[in-house]
Amino acid sequence: MCLDWLDQQDGDRPFCPFCLFCHHKAPRRDWQPDEKHARMYEDEDIPEPQTLYDRYENRSEAALNAVMRVGVDMIDTDVKREIPRDLPEMELRKWADRASFCGGGTEMDRMPAIDMAPAWELFDLEKDPHEMHNVHADPAYAGVVAEMKAELRRLQELLGDEPVEEVG
Repeated sequence: MCLDWLDQQDGDRPFCPFCLFCHHKAPRRDWQPDEKHARMYEDEDIPEPQTLYDRYENRSEAALNAVMRVGVDMIDTDVKREIPRDLPEMELRKWADRASFCGGGTEMDRMPAIDMAPAWELFDLEKDPHEMHNVHADPAYAGVVAEMKAELRRLQELLGDEPVEEVG
């Protein structure tokens, strides 16, 4: 369906950014797996993701304050069972990560209403493919930051968008 929609778009329009999401099934709460998938990974050994124990250090305030931690911010229906809230945070993350493959999911979509200043983030995907270390303020990346901000301003001008305020 998504590819069909893209094929039907008018190719004569000037560059116009858009965002298209194509999800397998119910990407937001309350999701229920199809019965045939409900216990699909129950006996599988699934490796922990590199970011499971991420503490969001060296990131923007928005990332740090997002209410999306596996285990910590999940509700019982996310994993279709009672969450053992008495576990220490890192053990709870491990429990919830495993439980999510046994009938639930780990995508959180609860974001608190937080009024905070925007912040820049830049990740070196060759050195840091899991995006754990924000290098925006690193002097070694000053040239890359300047190039990317110049391109952002160029695109904003081209599209008639308000320029983003300079943020730290």
